[in-house]
Amino acid sequence: MSHRTKEVPAEKSLRSNPAVKAREHKYFLALLIAAIAIRIWRITWGLPELYEEAIPLHFSLKLWDIQQSPIDNQFFVYPALSYYIQFALQCVYFIVGYVGGSIHDIQGFLKLFESNPAAFVIIGRLVSVAFDAGSIILVYVIGLRLFNRWAGLVAAFFLSINVLHVSESHLINVDTVLTFFLVLLLYFLRKVYTDSGWRPYILTGITLGLATSTKYNAGVLAVAFLAVHLLKSSSSKQLMRQLIDKRLYIGLASSAVLFLALNPLILTHFDAFYSKLEQTQTHMEYGHLGIDTSVSTPVFYLSEVLPLNLGWPLTVVIFAGVLYLLFSRKKENYILLLIPLIMMIVLGAWQMRADRYIMPIFPNLILIGSVLLAKLREFGTKRGVGLAVLRPAAFMGILLIAAPSFVKTYELEKTYSKDDTRALAKAWIAAHVRPGAAIATGPFGLELSKTQYITLPIQFTAVASEALAPFYTTRWYEDIDLVVASDFDYGRYIREPQRYSEMIGFYDTLRTTWELVFQASPGEKSTGPTLWIYRYKGPVHSEFDPILFERLQNVDPERVLNFLGKLGLILSSKNILVKSEQALKKVVEIDPANSLALQELTKIEFKQEKFDEALQYVNEVLKLNPALSSMTTLKGDILLGLGRVDEAEMSYATSIKLNSRDESAYLGLITIYAYQDETEKLVSTLENFKKLSPASVEKAKLIIEAARRARGAS
Repeated sequence: MSHRTKEVPAEKSLRSNPAVKAREHKYFLALLIAAIAIRIWRITWGLPELYEEAIPLHFSLKLWDIQQSPIDNQFFVYPALSYYIQFALQCVYFIVGYVGGSIHDIQGFLKLFESNPAAFVIIGRLVSVAFDAGSIILVYVIGLRLFNRWAGLVAAFFLSINVLHVSESHLINVDTVLTFFLVLLLYFLRKVYTDSGWRPYILTGITLGLATSTKYNAGVLAVAFLAVHLLKSSSSKQLMRQLIDKRLYIGLASSAVLFLALNPLILTHFDAFYSKLEQTQTHMEYGHLGIDTSVSTPVFYLSEVLPLNLGWPLTVVIFAGVLYLLFSRKKENYILLLIPLIMMIVLGAWQMRADRYIMPIFPNLILIGSVLLAKLREFGTKRGVGLAVLRPAAFMGILLIAAPSFVKTYELEKTYSKDDTRALAKAWIAAHVRPGAAIATGPFGLELSKTQYITLPIQFTAVASEALAPFYTTRWYEDIDLVVASDFDYGRYIREPQRYSEMIGFYDTLRTTWELVFQASPGEKSTGPTLWIYRYKGPVHSEFDPILFERLQNVDPERVLNFLGKLGLILSSKNILVKSEQALKKVVEIDPANSLALQELTKIEFKQEKFDEALQYVNEVLKLNPALSSMTTLKGDILLGLGRVDEAEMSYATSIKLNSRDESAYLGLITIYAYQDETEKLVSTLENFKKLSPASVEKAKLIIEAARRARGAS
């Protein structure tokens, strides 16, 4: 690009000694410090609660368990580089803690996250701050080399106060990391065009590999690499030579090799990787809950996301800058357009959309606008406008263009000092709900203590959400102590009332027939989704309507198992046996080898004195795991209930062989021997039992007396 003026000898300034560099770039250094401060401010928001997905953090923690594979159905949602970055910093944290004596082993280290994740989260968010600061530095350097220091400073200024960049720097994500690598890619693509030799090609390939190792869709920018390489040709003959240039293929190969080196689990777990890739592609193609499909994705980004996050003044400047570069007819100018163009084509083909998806091209777009502003400033100078007029005019113009970003970033920073509605709801629950209560919650980030409460997740998916309508009937939740609902999902359902009529009906029923005991809404002092906590006050049905189970036939079996399994266990713990039995029988119907459901069904049938059914279930359990002493003991109880005393005795004896400290098995034998008046066996068993549990001897005596009375009565 041939726009560099004599105002600043850019290349020479970059080669100056550190003291000279500091003086020449003092305004930028001040700007960078301010930008970092904006991003660090309130970086502890929400803690000790974690109200963000933080996928890189969660998967990096799985890498600590070398005995268990970290692969699950979500691991390959992103490539692994961001996981490794988090893991590397956690290693530093571990080593410092270990040397300092505050951390003793890996298990203790991981328990720190469970008890209070603050340190892990702050480290993770600082990664985002560091990469965003890196993007600001690169934008300044590229602007300086494209035009002059003024252009670089303006671009860095716009990026430093951009509300989306500031917001994402307060989160643990992949998009901030990807943004840095895309700006670095732009830097090296210019080197490919302007420099000769192998070095720019290899560095471009490495950067492309790093970007793709952060987010898969960055791989399409290999097209930009090829395009810049071909732009260097000035004739069809030279174009053909460019196509067989080894430097291009070495660069692309270095990208692929680095990607595979950073993601070796793709090769070892290719089926899981490919399955997740297909799921993600489907998600991207069809979008998710709450998307306004009446607006196309390109229109959404260009007319809504850009003005919302850049402000209309800067958006207009960027569009004008794009036109300027297109009509400049200079090949080097087109390099600035390549990354935004290719990424917009990819993003525009998806129905799925989000502001953060387009964020990685913001630095590119801001550079385009800044170059245009620098060109206009140069034009004014050439037209004889004096610096006394030009400088304040340019300064005021930049401030006006940046005004929307100032306002939005200020409003964003204010939200970090507010209480989160989820924290308010959690505090209310802690103050008003007894420990051990069962609480049904939706997908809005309300994490309750697993040791204090039993939670039942209300099934949710952002894709094809109507498929989960069978879970959205209040009949499932009548015996649950509380139901927590939110406009996080209700607000999305209500946008398409016909499509999601059953979900909306669920919320309407809560609102009209259940008791609202607490509500937390965003306002002057709070932020987050609106939450409603309901308690059922109506008549409770003694059993589930069979139609409820019939409607689950076409739902993902894994979801049905998770929901009914958890619901069945909750109901069993509350001694609501008929409904629990219904739910768990459905679980066993879907998964006959579900040991947990079979065990609970055994207990339920035993409590209801359905001994034949209980025996059937306990036998299935012991087929799956013959070494379960507790179930072997329960089998003895069942056999005793059926009057099969000899078999019961054998079962208790087997249980004691499996677990010599099983008190229930000893008590079962004591009952049998007392009832049959087998004194020798009774005395021997009592002696062994006394050694095992001296405190329970009185209980054994009561059992003996009861057994003897029963024998006398018979």
